[in-house]
Parts: sequence; C-alpha cells; structure tokens
Amino acid sequence: MKLSERTLASEMGLSRMAVKYAMYSLDWLGVVERRPRSGTYMRELPFDEALRIVECRAALESATVRLATQRMSDKELLELMRVATRSDELTATANPRVVQEWEYRFHDSVAQASGNARLAFLAISQGVHQSVWRLVWSQPR
Repeated sequence: MKLSERTLASEMGLSRMAVKYAMYSLDWLGVVERRPRSGTYMRELPFDEALRIVECRAALESATVRLATQRMSDKELLELMRVATRSDELTATANPRVVQEWEYRFHDSVAQASGNARLAFLAISQGVHQSVWRLVWSQPR
C-alpha cells in the first residue's frame, strides 16, 4: 500500500518534514520501503523483525528513564507529574490526537530530564517515528 506523507502529516498534526524524516528512519528499520520516483510503501513485517524493533525501542526507553530518575530536578518531576495527570484525564474524554500530543509531552519531559541531549534526541525522534509507524499500520491494506 502506498503511503502519503501529506496525509500522514495532516492526520498527525505534524510537518511534512517530520513525517519525511520518520519515513527515512522507518525505511532504515525495514518497516516501509521508499521507491525512487514512486513513493513510500508499507512492507509486510515478519513477527521476528517487529520484535527486534520493539526490543531496540524498549532498550532506548529504559536507558532514558534510568538517567532521568537519577538526574531529574524537583521542578522537572513536578512538570512530569502535571503532564502525566493531564494525559490521564484526557484519555477518557479527548480526541485521540490531543491525547497523543500529551503523551508526546510526557515522553519529551522524561527524555529532557535524562540530561543527555543525544539520548533525548534519539528518544524523541523514536517517539515521532513510533507515532507515524502506529498510524501507518492502522491504515487499511
């Protein structure tokens, strides 16, 4: 199935550049296939490949959380609690796009609190990729 970066960007409320960047990363991971002068297409992903991708994501998140818990200031902890509470409140009542935005804020807060700018960048970019991946796989085939 061919994917439209413009449609994905619109549905997610992201810039086309953010979606394009995510698509390059998803292509590198083997989730989608970018074809020159043709577009981006979903790939059938065997279970073992999907599992390896999830394992990498889990390792990245674990490292980010571990550093954040060691380095987080009281101010950062209060902000994280505020974001988590708001995200929980919205889950039952709000548009999924709004909930996703607050979940992104939560993960961004944790990544920033890790005190490691490179790790934070990887974690945040993986969060965007994960959101695009989730939307890609929710498309009818």
